[in-house]
Amino acid sequence: MGTGALGLIASVAVYVSYRADRAILRDVALHVTEGIDDPSDRVLALLGWVHDLEGSASNPAYYLIQKLRATPVQVLELGGDCADKSRLLYALLSEIDITSSMAMCFDETTYDPTHTILEARVGADEYMLVDPAYNLFFPNESGGYHDLIDLRRDAQILPQRISALLAKNPASTARDRYYLSASTTYHTTSTFNWKKNSLTKFALSLAQAIFGEQVYRLGRPCFLECPKIALLMLLLAFSGTAGIVGLAIRQWGRSTRHVVYPRNDALKPRQTSAQPVTA
Repeated sequence: MGTGALGLIASVAVYVSYRADRAILRDVALHVTEGIDDPSDRVLALLGWVHDLEGSASNPAYYLIQKLRATPVQVLELGGDCADKSRLLYALLSEIDITSSMAMCFDETTYDPTHTILEARVGADEYMLVDPAYNLFFPNESGGYHDLIDLRRDAQILPQRISALLAKNPASTARDRYYLSASTTYHTTSTFNWKKNSLTKFALSLAQAIFGEQVYRLGRPCFLECPKIALLMLLLAFSGTAGIVGLAIRQWGRSTRHVVYPRNDALKPRQTSAQPVTA
């Protein structure tokens, strides 16, 4: 029971820290989007702001568990790579009620993730794909913006957009030029790695029967993008399990106290009262 109580106390501490982080992120999101009403314009404002953060290498910080990587506030403070900046943009958008989901590009041979981007929902059935690492977004000539499904269907959208950007800004940095001329494409983009193994491939076949192409933009659970939420869930699960085990042990202990064991003398052979016969 004591272990469960400690887990519960730790859960409260993590939740308080999480709420403090949200207050910081909300202030930033509201400040950057002040005076902007259109959802897509708000996404673009935050996209440019996150892109301009210092640093492009993976953020070395983390919260208690290194494998969970940096929190959005730590990315806010120290910058980060494509995954870090996508995580921060996701958190900022959620603070102004814009639903989004991180997505990844995958190597077609190994199915390993090669780049992380983000898709935001800006209307009832309207999405836009953005890349905070390179401040990329994709205007649609027919109006609005291209989304994840568009870029999966048409592999030419990305190089055409890159060519247009280079024509307008030939003074792009060498790093941007290298990326813009690289072979990275978005036609393998998905919010989940459905081709990681045989089990996920089977799950994909089932999900495609239900969702069709929309399976590639299914939203990721929020705990995957927020280390403190992930840790909070782990602590609550640990606390609950410890509590249940503790109660079970106590109940077992109580039941054993009422077991009546035979006295030692009851195990001895009984003595007869008959006297031996003498001659």
